[in-house]
Amino acid sequence: MAFLVFSNIVVLLDDDATQDAIRLYKQLDFGDLHGRIRICIPPEGYDPSVMYQKYKARGIYELLRTSRKLTDDELT
Repeated sequence: MAFLVFSNIVVLLDDDATQDAIRLYKQLDFGDLHGRIRICIPPEGYDPSVMYQKYKARGIYELLRTSRKLTDDELT
């Protein structure tokens, strides 16, 4: 018996690229990926590379835990 695994996809860009991240989210959230896209917006001044430099893998893990779907209001 074959099992299909459907993982979520997280869009994570630099903190100053929030609008680009939202645009990418919208482009990806259709077809087979619909409902599986999440967005993760780092705190101001904390790009993913800075998070890793300061907090190592644990910082990235904690950052990714904040990923979420966009609301309908955010998608319009």
